[in-house]
Amino acid sequence: RIKQGVKETSARLLILEHSQDRIKGAYKAEQEQHSELVAETDALQDQLGEQLKMTHELNRQHQLLELRKGNQDEDLAAEMVNLKKEIASLETDNHEVRVRAFNAGTVKIEARQLDERHRDLTERNKALRQDKEGMVVSMAAQEE
Repeated sequence: RIKQGVKETSARLLILEHSQDRIKGAYKAEQEQHSELVAETDALQDQLGEQLKMTHELNRQHQLLELRKGNQDEDLAAEMVNLKKEIASLETDNHEVRVRAFNAGTVKIEARQLDERHRDLTERNKALRQDKEGMVVSMAAQEE
Protein backbone atom coordinates (compact mmCIF):
# COMPACT_ATOMS: atom_id res chain seq x y z
CA ARG A 1 0.00 0.00 0.00
CA ILE A 2 2.78 2.41 0.89
CA LYS A 3 4.78 1.22 -2.10
CA GLN A 4 1.81 1.98 -4.31
CA GLY A 5 1.57 5.46 -2.75
CA VAL A 6 5.27 6.00 -3.41
CA LYS A 7 4.84 4.81 -7.00
CA GLU A 8 1.88 7.15 -7.50
CA THR A 9 3.79 10.04 -5.97
CA SER A 10 6.79 9.22 -8.16
CA ALA A 11 4.56 9.14 -11.22
CA ARG A 12 3.00 12.47 -10.29
CA LEU A 13 6.45 13.89 -9.68
CA LEU A 14 7.61 12.69 -13.09
CA ILE A 15 4.54 14.25 -14.73
CA LEU A 16 5.17 17.53 -12.92
CA GLU A 17 8.85 17.50 -13.90
CA HIS A 18 7.87 16.94 -17.53
CA SER A 19 5.30 19.72 -17.31
CA GLN A 20 7.89 21.97 -15.73
CA ASP A 21 10.35 21.25 -18.57
CA ARG A 22 7.68 22.12 -21.16
CA ILE A 23 6.89 25.35 -19.33
CA LYS A 24 10.59 26.23 -19.12
CA GLY A 25 10.89 25.67 -22.87
CA ALA A 26 7.83 27.80 -23.59
CA TYR A 27 9.10 30.49 -21.22
CA LYS A 28 12.51 30.54 -22.93
CA ALA A 29 10.85 30.77 -26.35
CA GLU A 30 8.70 33.67 -25.16
CA GLN A 31 11.78 35.44 -23.81
CA GLU A 32 13.58 34.99 -27.12
CA GLN A 33 10.54 36.25 -29.03
CA HIS A 34 10.32 39.21 -26.69
CA SER A 35 14.00 40.06 -27.26
CA GLU A 36 13.50 39.86 -31.00
CA LEU A 37 10.42 42.08 -30.83
CA VAL A 38 12.22 44.64 -28.69
CA ALA A 39 15.11 44.75 -31.17
CA GLU A 40 12.67 45.04 -34.06
CA THR A 41 10.75 47.80 -32.27
CA ASP A 42 13.97 49.73 -31.66
CA ALA A 43 14.95 49.37 -35.31
CA LEU A 44 11.51 50.51 -36.45
CA GLN A 45 11.64 53.50 -34.13
CA ASP A 46 15.04 54.43 -35.60
CA GLN A 47 13.56 54.13 -39.09
CA LEU A 48 10.63 56.28 -38.07
CA GLY A 49 12.99 58.94 -36.73
CA GLU A 50 14.87 58.94 -40.03
CA GLN A 51 11.66 59.15 -41.99
CA LEU A 52 10.45 62.05 -39.88
CA LYS A 53 13.77 63.85 -40.50
CA MET A 54 13.35 63.21 -44.20
CA THR A 55 9.79 64.53 -44.10
CA HIS A 56 10.95 67.67 -42.33
CA GLU A 57 13.68 68.15 -44.92
CA LEU A 58 11.19 67.62 -47.74
CA ASN A 59 8.86 70.19 -46.21
CA ARG A 60 11.72 72.66 -45.94
CA GLN A 61 12.69 72.01 -49.55
CA HIS A 62 9.08 72.44 -50.55
CA GLN A 63 8.92 75.83 -48.87
CA LEU A 64 12.13 76.90 -50.62
CA LEU A 65 10.74 75.77 -53.97
CA GLU A 66 7.55 77.67 -53.31
CA LEU A 67 9.50 80.85 -52.68
CA ARG A 68 11.71 80.36 -55.75
CA LYS A 69 9.09 79.33 -58.25
CA GLY A 70 6.49 81.89 -57.41
CA ASN A 71 3.76 81.41 -60.02
CA GLN A 72 4.30 77.74 -60.78
CA ASP A 73 1.34 76.64 -58.66
CA GLU A 74 0.73 73.43 -60.56
CA ASP A 75 4.22 72.13 -59.84
CA LEU A 76 3.87 73.08 -56.21
CA ALA A 77 0.46 71.43 -56.00
CA ALA A 78 1.96 68.19 -57.36
CA GLU A 79 4.81 68.42 -54.86
CA MET A 80 2.30 68.98 -52.07
CA VAL A 81 0.37 65.89 -53.16
CA ASN A 82 3.58 63.86 -53.07
CA LEU A 83 4.47 65.24 -49.66
CA LYS A 84 1.01 64.44 -48.36
CA LYS A 85 1.35 60.90 -49.67
CA GLU A 86 4.72 60.55 -48.00
CA ILE A 87 3.36 61.96 -44.75
CA ALA A 88 0.44 59.50 -44.90
CA SER A 89 2.93 56.68 -45.47
CA LEU A 90 5.00 57.84 -42.49
CA GLU A 91 1.89 57.99 -40.33
CA THR A 92 1.06 54.43 -41.35
CA ASP A 93 4.61 53.35 -40.48
CA ASN A 94 4.31 55.16 -37.15
CA HIS A 95 1.09 53.30 -36.40
CA GLU A 96 2.77 49.97 -37.20
CA VAL A 97 5.67 50.83 -34.88
CA ARG A 98 3.23 51.65 -32.09
CA VAL A 99 1.34 48.37 -32.63
CA ARG A 100 4.58 46.39 -32.50
CA ALA A 101 5.66 48.24 -29.36
CA PHE A 102 2.30 47.39 -27.75
CA ASN A 103 2.73 43.74 -28.75
CA ALA A 104 6.20 43.73 -27.19
CA GLY A 105 4.61 44.90 -23.93
CA THR A 106 2.13 42.03 -24.12
CA VAL A 107 5.01 39.57 -24.50
CA LYS A 108 6.60 41.00 -21.32
CA ILE A 109 3.39 40.39 -19.38
CA GLU A 110 3.10 36.83 -20.68
CA ALA A 111 6.74 36.17 -19.79
CA ARG A 112 6.12 37.37 -16.23
CA GLN A 113 3.08 35.11 -15.96
CA LEU A 114 5.09 32.12 -17.19
CA ASP A 115 7.83 32.95 -14.69
CA GLU A 116 5.31 33.01 -11.84
CA ARG A 117 3.85 29.67 -12.94
CA HIS A 118 7.35 28.24 -13.19
CA ARG A 119 8.11 29.31 -9.60
CA ASP A 120 4.83 27.80 -8.36
CA LEU A 121 5.52 24.48 -10.08
CA THR A 122 9.09 24.43 -8.79
CA GLU A 123 7.84 24.91 -5.24
CA ARG A 124 5.22 22.18 -5.70
CA ASN A 125 7.84 19.87 -7.17
CA LYS A 126 10.10 20.49 -4.17
CA ALA A 127 7.27 19.71 -1.75
CA LEU A 128 6.46 16.47 -3.58
CA ARG A 129 10.11 15.41 -3.47
CA GLN A 130 10.19 16.05 0.26
CA ASP A 131 7.00 13.99 0.69
CA LYS A 132 8.56 11.17 -1.34
CA GLU A 133 11.74 11.25 0.72
CA GLY A 134 9.68 11.16 3.90
CA MET A 135 7.75 8.15 2.64
CA VAL A 136 10.93 6.33 1.65
CA VAL A 137 12.44 6.96 5.08
CA SER A 138 9.20 5.89 6.75
CA MET A 139 9.09 2.68 4.68
CA ALA A 140 12.70 1.92 5.49
CA ALA A 141 12.00 2.41 9.15
CA GLN A 142 8.95 0.11 8.99
CA GLU A 143 10.88 -2.62 7.18
CA GLU A 144 13.52 -2.69 9.93
